[in-house]
Amino acid sequence: MAKTNRAKGAGRLLIAVYAVFAISATARALYQLFREFEQAPLAYSLSAISALIYIVATIGQKSLGLQFPLNCSESSLSAF
Repeated sequence: MAKTNRAKGAGRLLIAVYAVFAISATARALYQLFREFEQAPLAYSLSAISALIYIVATIGQKSLGLQFPLNCSESSLSAF
C-alpha cells in the first residue's frame, strides 16, 4: 500500500497549527504550574493535560498521516 503524502495542502497546514497549539499550551501550562499553581491547582492541571493532548495529536497526525476526502461523489453523499 502506498504511503500518503502528508507534506501537501490541508494536512500540512493542520499539522503546523497543532504544533503551534502544542508549543503555546505547553509554555502556558509550565508557567501556570510553576508560578500560579496555588491559585487554582485543578484548572492549571487541566491546562497541562490539554498541552499533552495537543502534543499527542500533533505527533499522531505527523506519524499516521491525514487523508481528506477530496472527491465527493453522489455515492458518498447518498447516506445523507
